[in-house]
Amino acid sequence: MPDNMVAKEVGDISCQIPQLLYPSHAQQLGMEGTAILHITVGTRGQIETAEVRTSTGNAELDAAAVTSVMQAHRKLHQENGRPIRVSTLLPVSFYLERGHLKTI
Repeated sequence: MPDNMVAKEVGDISCQIPQLLYPSHAQQLGMEGTAILHITVGTRGQIETAEVRTSTGNAELDAAAVTSVMQAHRKLHQENGRPIRVSTLLPVSFYLERGHLKTI
């Protein structure tokens, strides 16, 4: 892979997930958990990759975390005034509060 395609690892990437897709089946069964995803953000702010590094313990929640994050966008990460590809670990949490989705 050319050097300009390698993503720089950064400590934090603020992503705006338009809507966390909490599977209704998982909600009905009271499934909760946090998936840790390794994400790569391109030079235009698009999420290029999202891979589960630590599972919620439930494949349905893990898949929903990836799907939700792939719809996210963020501001460009710049270095020396130029946009660069970056990657980091991002937690995605699914929790219910009194039977309803709790936004985290």
